[in-house]
Amino acid sequence: MSRYTTKVSYYDDFHCIGGECSFTCCKEWKISVDEDTRKTWMHKKIPAGTPADCLPKHVSPSAPLHSLLTSLDGQTIIELNDAMCCPMLNQDKLCRVVLSYGEGCLSETCHIFPREIHHFKDRTEYALVSCCPAVIDFWHNASSVHFIGDAPDPEEEDAELRALRDLCLSVFSSGKYENAILLQTAFYILHDIHDRKNAAAAPSISDYKDAAFLQKLQDTLANLPESPLDSLIEQNELFLDITENYRAEHRYHTYLDPLCKEAESLTEKAPELPELGAFRKIISPYTTLLRNYLIAEGFTSLLIPDTEFQDMLMMLQWMAIEYAMIHHAVYLWWRIQGKPSEIRYEDVRDRMVLMSRITGYDQADIEDYLCECFEDPVWDFGYFQLLCGNL
Repeated sequence: MSRYTTKVSYYDDFHCIGGECSFTCCKEWKISVDEDTRKTWMHKKIPAGTPADCLPKHVSPSAPLHSLLTSLDGQTIIELNDAMCCPMLNQDKLCRVVLSYGEGCLSETCHIFPREIHHFKDRTEYALVSCCPAVIDFWHNASSVHFIGDAPDPEEEDAELRALRDLCLSVFSSGKYENAILLQTAFYILHDIHDRKNAAAAPSISDYKDAAFLQKLQDTLANLPESPLDSLIEQNELFLDITENYRAEHRYHTYLDPLCKEAESLTEKAPELPELGAFRKIISPYTTLLRNYLIAEGFTSLLIPDTEFQDMLMMLQWMAIEYAMIHHAVYLWWRIQGKPSEIRYEDVRDRMVLMSRITGYDQADIEDYLCECFEDPVWDFGYFQLLCGNL
């Protein structure tokens, strides 16, 4: 039994907005179904009144619910219909299963999303993930993300990792520098510890908490030379690579096809520097929103049960990829819209949701991706700075 709990302060205020959702989680996603739910669905019928054209072609409206399930990549998932929607999503964006049988008949994935709960030996941590527009609304309306709950046991075995995560969250929360510098600061600290881990004089976390050290480090990072166009080219290539499988599966095509077409045009002709400067000004009103994303994502991703130090470092790298992909998707959308003088919050939010879902890998898949796509899954600082340039 966990002795302590920690949660994001808005956790208990969340509720699904159902038909008002701008980016339903019941469309174009791989919706997994647990074994207990599969067994339950064997004894339930597809809800009465479900139109045949909402179902996969091989499924009859009178069939049992489990007829909607299929296997993919070793998982049991709901087979989407021709519109790439869950067959149980009705015209009001509500779930036919819930309306007919109640929430107790939902799969665990559908029941808890977008909540993420991590059970440690001494505590339970509760978070909400960025794949839901209602969660992003919380961040948009908050000056900062903070947490409530108990102080965990400082003697627990993951206390050092927790202290490192807390240090990263403190860096993200400081807001004294651009978000790109905050990311680079956290990476420099973790990478420096990684390099010195086996040294005779192992570093102390307190060394990195020193205000004078942090000030000097961030001033140095802020004054490093940048190559904005090189950063843009790297972000663009990474964007096309990460979205490739989703395009092949025709998922999120309404959102992705125009973005990828615009990205492909950038491979042929890079923009001029003044354009990048103009976009930085246009996205600057969303600096706090994106910083809140970093804080919330850092809490959720940097430390999960059974994490080791190198896992934390790789998860920070993946956070940088996610952040860069969100930023780049908004940039591409801005170009598609004719480079307007401002960009709507709703457009930023939907690109955040899109890229959060596309990059929402689990830790093992993230490690596989980093190992396959990079010479070393632990980057050097130069590449991290390149990826974060122009953000």
